[in-house]
Amino acid sequence: MKKVFTKIAAAGGLTQLTDMISTKFSFPIISLLLGQIYLSGCTTANAPFENDTGIVGAAYVVTNKPEQNSVIGFGRKSDGTFVTLGEYPTGGKGTGDLEVPGLSPRDDSHPLSDGQDPLISAYAIEKTQDGKFVLVSNPGDGTISSMKVNNDNSLTHVSTVKSGGAFPISITTSSNAVFVANIGAGNFKGRLAGFTIDAGGNLEPIEGSVRKLARFGGRPSSVKFTPSGKHLLVTHILSGVIAVYSFEDGALSRKPVSTVDSPQLDGTRSLANPVGFDFIDKRNGESIAVVSEARFFAPALQLPKRAGQFFFQTSSLSTYKVTDDGQISLVTADALTGMAREGGQRTNCWIGLSADGKYAYGVNALDSSISSYVIGADGSATLLEEVAYKTSKYTFLRDISRSQDGKYFYQLHGFGGKVSVLEIQPNGALVEVVVLDGGVPEVGAFGILAM
Repeated sequence: MKKVFTKIAAAGGLTQLTDMISTKFSFPIISLLLGQIYLSGCTTANAPFENDTGIVGAAYVVTNKPEQNSVIGFGRKSDGTFVTLGEYPTGGKGTGDLEVPGLSPRDDSHPLSDGQDPLISAYAIEKTQDGKFVLVSNPGDGTISSMKVNNDNSLTHVSTVKSGGAFPISITTSSNAVFVANIGAGNFKGRLAGFTIDAGGNLEPIEGSVRKLARFGGRPSSVKFTPSGKHLLVTHILSGVIAVYSFEDGALSRKPVSTVDSPQLDGTRSLANPVGFDFIDKRNGESIAVVSEARFFAPALQLPKRAGQFFFQTSSLSTYKVTDDGQISLVTADALTGMAREGGQRTNCWIGLSADGKYAYGVNALDSSISSYVIGADGSATLLEEVAYKTSKYTFLRDISRSQDGKYFYQLHGFGGKVSVLEIQPNGALVEVVVLDGGVPEVGAFGILAM
């Protein structure tokens, strides 16, 4: 979403717009509607893995290379330094610097050609619950791959299968079940598809598991099992609908057991476009879903314009309670990523949570910043810092993932091929520890998974 989108389909045509940050960009509403590490002693991305016992955590980024998709691995050592583990082929293909739906042949004049946000989703790379396998989207050939996590945190390809749709963009797992959210050939089409993964990491489709999403605006953005594994939540970026499916005895319900519309409080507020989300487990079968809201469409489904230029309002997040029987209800609506409806941080598209669930972090792509929130015991959200972290220059922040020990966030930069490691402080503050630069493509990479 580096690109601001133009006229809706009924109006026809595409108009180049000017980035408020000084870079030209455009967002086609027709399409949404629709190497070195900066630390001494570190290695480059293609160098051999340092096979010692000092690795205490790892993070993986999908390169999205069109000729051969792959995953770059980073390792964190017990002495606080970082190494690049290596690059591991997935057995599938990416789309390079093209956003999906993919364009062929390439047309550099097309507004989907920059690839800084190729999937506009979260969880395009995910791990199994036992941490033995990593699952990866291959949008270039419509497949997903499983990769074994070895003792040294390197990855080995195991299985690649068709994803059940044209462009797989988000993956979730629970026990031996795997579900994938796919975009179709156009943004009005989307579907879910289920798989099983066996003890060896082999993927097999679940018969009868495909669920079409056209009735909710077609294009899904992210999918994730609730902490209990009993339900599956799907966000829809075009309509703002959040749908909850039940999952019992290995089968997904034919229809959602509940749905809710993203909050639109009045006619002056831009529409909510949910992308990423995460859950806070309440331990009694109930959970709190914390959902990002980019908010770049005006109520009439066009981009707001002022003095001949397009502009974005402050983005937001909302929180929802999901009960043990899958009923979803709003808790906090439209918690701004700033102090006012305009002038705050823009295009919150990804969500990070502290390990204790007390703090939430909204990743604002267009302002290359992160806003922090306090999460109450009832799931309510209150802005803590409008800018808890910001890069020194525009890099279009993307996916975020917390380390398994809860100490760090790994933050992917959509422009520049870098990853920031942010230490999470007890008071919710974020402190940048290092910026990793070890073989991730300048543009086109997606997804980050910390372990």
